[in-house]
This record gives sequence, C-alpha cells and structure tokens, in this order.
Amino acid sequence: MKFRGEERILLFRSDRAGAIAKIIYSSEASDEEVVTKPLTEARSLREESLAPHYLTAHAKIHVLDVKSQFRGRDLGGLLFSEAMTSLRSLYCTDDDQTDDASMASECKKKQFMM
Repeated sequence: MKFRGEERILLFRSDRAGAIAKIIYSSEASDEEVVTKPLTEARSLREESLAPHYLTAHAKIHVLDVKSQFRGRDLGGLLFSEAMTSLRSLYCTDDDQTDDASMASECKKKQFMM
C-alpha cells in the first residue's frame, strides 16, 4: 500500500537477503502557523510576545518493523531517529542568516506531529 508523501527507510545486512528492519511514514506540511509556548514561567512578557511562529508538519508512521531475531538492539529507535532527521532536512530551511544562537536552532524547535 502506498501513501501520499510516503518515505521508506530500510536496514539491510550484507549476509542476508531482504531488509531486517524498516520504517514507512508519510508527511505533509500544514498551512497553519502555531506560536510556541513558553518553556517556563520565568520568561518575561516581552520574550513571550516575541515568540516566533513555526511550521507544523504532520507525519504518520505506517509501519515500523524489525525482524524478530534482530529485536532488542534498538533498531526501531535508530529508524525513528533517521526518520526525524529526514523530516527535519525536508521541512527545516536555513534561510535565516543570523548569528543569534536561539535563532540558529530554529529548526530544532519546529514541531512534528506524529
């Protein structure tokens, strides 16, 4: 079954035919903007009012499968991390040319709804 915007990440071993683990997911960018919520109550009203807007991308995992003999090695976690890295590279842009450390990590603050 194919899903719109589907991506697949597969893990193979050189001594085996076929994938030993896979993740299949799809994603799409939302048209809506969201305002980030303050992380702590300690932020001033000025910082809160200047909270930037970030894109929310919606992603859904359709399959996360690790063959039984390879379970317990956190291959599922590895696949999930690779999927998140792929989503960040797809939806995060480095258009901002700023030296401010808080703005430089803007991409890490973008939200992915899974």
